[in-house]
Amino acid sequence: MERIKYTNSGESYKRGEEPAHFFDLFNEKGEKIGEAEVRYLSKPMPHYQLSDLFVNPQYQGKGFGSKILDQVEDFLKKRKKPGVLVDGINDERFMGMYQRRGWVQLVNDETLLGFNLPENLDKRLFEAYGQRYTFFDERKSSKS
Repeated sequence: MERIKYTNSGESYKRGEEPAHFFDLFNEKGEKIGEAEVRYLSKPMPHYQLSDLFVNPQYQGKGFGSKILDQVEDFLKKRKKPGVLVDGINDERFMGMYQRRGWVQLVNDETLLGFNLPENLDKRLFEAYGQRYTFFDERKSSKS
């Protein structure tokens, strides 16, 4: 039976990594076969950014991506925050999975999707979203 191991942002920070929430999927042999990484960002509004949702190729098409995404979506709902998928693979197989689950295109970028969005959200807040991101190392060094 597959299982998902959750690592919170505090644990990842203690390991010297960028503070992020990790959802790692392991098969019955204990081998990591998929993952998702979720980071909290405060701009352009408080939200969580989903990146690096991945399932090893030999396990794709078997529902494992959906299993990971179930956990990510539950995480977002419990925290009452929207989620933003960056760099979605612009392929009907993958984008269709998100759209069937309620993820919606945010701006004129087919690879930028949102989930659990406030009803009155002005999606224009997310224009040029990818160019606004500051890498953790840059934020960390600027505080030194």
